[in-house]
Amino acid sequence: MAQVWGNNAISTLSAGIGAGDTTIFIQPSHGSRFPVVAAPNFAFCTLEDASGNIEIVKVTAHTSGASSLTVERGKQGTTARSYIIGDLFELRLTAEEAAAWEADIDTLFATKANKAGDTYTGTHDFTGATAVALPAATSIGNVSATEISYLDGVTSGVQGQLNVLASTKANKAGDTYTGAHDFSGAASVALPANTSLGPITAVEFGYLDGVTSSVQGQLNVLASGKADVTGETYTGTHDFTAGTLLAVTRPTGTNDTTVATMQALQQAVFASYANLPADPGDEFTRVLTTKSGIKGWEIPPPSDVALYLSGLT
Repeated sequence: MAQVWGNNAISTLSAGIGAGDTTIFIQPSHGSRFPVVAAPNFAFCTLEDASGNIEIVKVTAHTSGASSLTVERGKQGTTARSYIIGDLFELRLTAEEAAAWEADIDTLFATKANKAGDTYTGTHDFTGATAVALPAATSIGNVSATEISYLDGVTSGVQGQLNVLASTKANKAGDTYTGAHDFSGAASVALPANTSLGPITAVEFGYLDGVTSSVQGQLNVLASGKADVTGETYTGTHDFTAGTLLAVTRPTGTNDTTVATMQALQQAVFASYANLPADPGDEFTRVLTTKSGIKGWEIPPPSDVALYLSGLT
């Protein structure tokens, strides 16, 4: 509970009261001068009549702006009595309240430590506190503030974690690993260059360097889309303009579907050209003729020329 206060809370009774009444009525326009009081809070007010008789009452209920207050009578050594309309009703500081404050101050002065420079002794029980904040420079016995700071980030018992590590973790060097190790949750795993896996040597692993996609996938493409070195029949268009094709040169006179080389073409054309009769060297158009197996250049008859020209378009 707490005692509540108000500034300039002064009024007079708007109705008389007897010694046993527990409701005080003040002037209607003065209700807002007095503080709102709701259990368990309280306020102390004083009644005073024209003869100087004083009674201290404890206000236990008062709503905002109300002209009535609920009270307990005859407090702090005073006696309840009757009062009439116009008698004073005020919120005053009493001697008992001041004495209580003084006692509290004396107790605080005698039992409380200064904010700076005091040396604490005895046992201080913080079990009822929700939290205790100590400065970063705090040390405990031989444990320095720096050593205490190493606890930052620890998520469970240190000894328990050490025990688990000692019993379940391998040394960094020289241990033989057994069981299944699941690295599926790791972003990456870096193994030394001399790593082997069963019969697969480190050298064989090295052949993977430079591979740009699935090895089996590339093999499947090669197997399904490439031609054998021998025996294949090619279809579609193959553009060899940027390359050089080599073929076997067949003997002169070969007449089949094999590819002809330039060498074979020269043999077939120019070899026969060399065996032609000499060019007469005149201005007439002549044709090659054979008579009784003898080759020669002859001027064609006009009728043959006409037949030749008639076939031109």
